[in-house]
Amino acid sequence: MLWISVPLSGQSHFPSPMVLDREDEVVSILPYASFFVDERQQLDILSVTLLRSALPFSPLEAIKYGGDGPQAESRHYWVHFKVTNELDEPVYLQGENYFMDTIFLYHVGANEEVLGTQVTGLDIPYRNRSLKNNRTLFELAIPKGETHDYYLVHPKTNLTNPKFSIYGSHKLLTVNHWNDFADGLLFGALLFIAIYQLLIWITERGEIDQLLYVLYVLSNTFTLAFYKSFGFEFLYPNSPAINDHLITVQALTGLFLVLFTMKFLHITRKEYGFWYWLGFFFIGQNTLLIILDFTPARSWGASIIGEAALLLLLYTLVMGIISIRKGYSPAKYYLMAFFFFFVTAFLYVGYGEGLLPASYFLANAPHYGALTQILFFGLAMGDKYSFYKEKQLEAEQVAMNALKDKEQLLSTQNVMLEHNVRERTQELEKEKDKSDRLLKNILPEETAEELKQYGRAEPRFYRSVSILFIDFAEFTQWAERLNPRLLVETLDEYFREFDRIIGNYDIEKIKTIGDAYLCAAGLPVPSADHAETIVKVAMDILDYLIEKEKQVGRDGVAFKARMGIHTGSVVAGIVGDQKFQYDIWGDAVNMASRMEESSEIYRINISESTYQLVKDQFECTPRGQIYAKNKGKVNMYFVERK
Repeated sequence: MLWISVPLSGQSHFPSPMVLDREDEVVSILPYASFFVDERQQLDILSVTLLRSALPFSPLEAIKYGGDGPQAESRHYWVHFKVTNELDEPVYLQGENYFMDTIFLYHVGANEEVLGTQVTGLDIPYRNRSLKNNRTLFELAIPKGETHDYYLVHPKTNLTNPKFSIYGSHKLLTVNHWNDFADGLLFGALLFIAIYQLLIWITERGEIDQLLYVLYVLSNTFTLAFYKSFGFEFLYPNSPAINDHLITVQALTGLFLVLFTMKFLHITRKEYGFWYWLGFFFIGQNTLLIILDFTPARSWGASIIGEAALLLLLYTLVMGIISIRKGYSPAKYYLMAFFFFFVTAFLYVGYGEGLLPASYFLANAPHYGALTQILFFGLAMGDKYSFYKEKQLEAEQVAMNALKDKEQLLSTQNVMLEHNVRERTQELEKEKDKSDRLLKNILPEETAEELKQYGRAEPRFYRSVSILFIDFAEFTQWAERLNPRLLVETLDEYFREFDRIIGNYDIEKIKTIGDAYLCAAGLPVPSADHAETIVKVAMDILDYLIEKEKQVGRDGVAFKARMGIHTGSVVAGIVGDQKFQYDIWGDAVNMASRMEESSEIYRINISESTYQLVKDQFECTPRGQIYAKNKGKVNMYFVERK
């Protein structure tokens, strides 16, 4: 028999069925599915169902997909999963990747009989698809209360994206509706930009770089439509062969990008030399890729298109930097366009690797990165006209001034220039002092100095620091009783006093979170007595809270607080690039919060690690093992007051 040479295994992996019992739930098949690679394409669905327990199925989560090269053409990827339907509505399977070749879905009943076959993919004309949709979409015909088996088969190449999810019909309609709405806004914005700029170019008789900008927008729009399968759906639904020419679409986009770059940045042979000729190399490279796409050597072009696009992006980025250094100010928007483009690219990579949570924006980050890039290119075009208009006005002013007496003009200008320089120098010095004070007020001094000197501050790992977490009890009730102004003023009074107290010690205030206050000892400069110091601070704050309550009396506004301290390792650094914030991360922060949650009013609750460091300096009362959220039972101690 044909399948006799297929490797068999007695250790097949078949996860338990996924159960669909919530209409608003989206269930990924990844943890419920297993896969098997038929290296020689010898098996059909009947053979697989017959030999299923003997075939080497492995967890789908362990699949290594993509980049297998031409040899993947000879493989079949079989993905098996089992579904139990408890819903009163149709159920659908949808893939996240629009750009997939032929996909088969086999529906197998309880008696291992094939109940149905569906097919979709870029190789299938719309009239032949099981569901006429631009997405990789199948209907799972499972009666309520039954459990059926399904097999996904990707017979042409390797499975490039195993991210499939199952939806109830109402949830699928809602998700795809909002996705289509967002896609409509995206493509509508791109087409509006292209048409608007084209009309301006026609009516104003604009320059060639504006036309190249329009062509780049249109080619980029078509590339995104290609990836979204919108071109296939609306332009050539019954001509799937066109889908095989993605290389041409990408190469055209790259060609218009390099032409626009050279024209917009005025990359001439005289001023740029080598870089000018390198631009023609990329023009030839993309032209060659287009030609190869229609020859038997198209697979070679497909293997280098990614590297070619990356080299082109680096070239255009370098050209923008060189133009800025040459004093061409519109290039700043050109560079900003690439900055946001690369940010969205990194976000997409993080999403693809599972480092970031799934969302529509992350799944489409490169598309919105392209839109942002195009918008900034438009700003660069507008700034270019302002730049040259300003240059023209300056030239006219110079010509008018030349008619005046040179000595008088030079003398007046010199006096004004000296005055302006002195005045501007004083202003700059004042602003510098002000910014230095502000920076040191929001960041540790060492971190602020590092930021000023190098433009960035490296995150640092601290093996042992002590963290104090303070939270006001019954704050919600106070917030409901007090008017907003009095509430904020009172909270500000308490936090100012906390700031004053920690200012007496080697303590770093981290941040306030609502009515919570977080500080740490042992950073940014490590210290050996950080645990003892943080406990002293907590006692001083506790004394202040108790004294404050005595002063205001029973009818006054007095906040009561719980305190928790934990000692452990953290990572500290700066987040943000506009409003800097020094922060700390690590399980020690969470544990300090758990100490505060498990504390009592006017008590200082410490963990075992802190207790071991301060037990000889302070009297502590063991509390035994107390449950802490997500931590289980941990040892806790109350530090007794002096």
